Amino acid sequence: MVPARRVGGVDEYAPRPPHKGRPYEAVLVDVETRRKTDLLSDRESPSLAAWPARLPGIEVVCRDPAPFFPEGAIAWAPQAVQVAGRWHL
Repeated sequence: MVPARRVGGVDEYAPRPPHKGRPYEAVLVDVETRRKTDLLSDRESPSLAAWPARLPGIEVVCRDPAPFFPEGAIAWAPQAVQVAGRWHL
């Protein structure tokens, strides 16, 4: 049985090798285990909101302060408290 995730994280991810015109992606992580959960093909709010639309176990979303993440995080886990990521303070 896989334990429910309590703390989810989302941040921008620049694919390698970087080159002009290549879009940023978003990486989702389980903050407690420090493991990548998924990689989204873009960093737009609808993509984050659709992954999966509701996660009842998420209590905290640790996120990048970029303008597209707050709205997506609210739709992704509306019950969760949003906090700035460790490297975004």
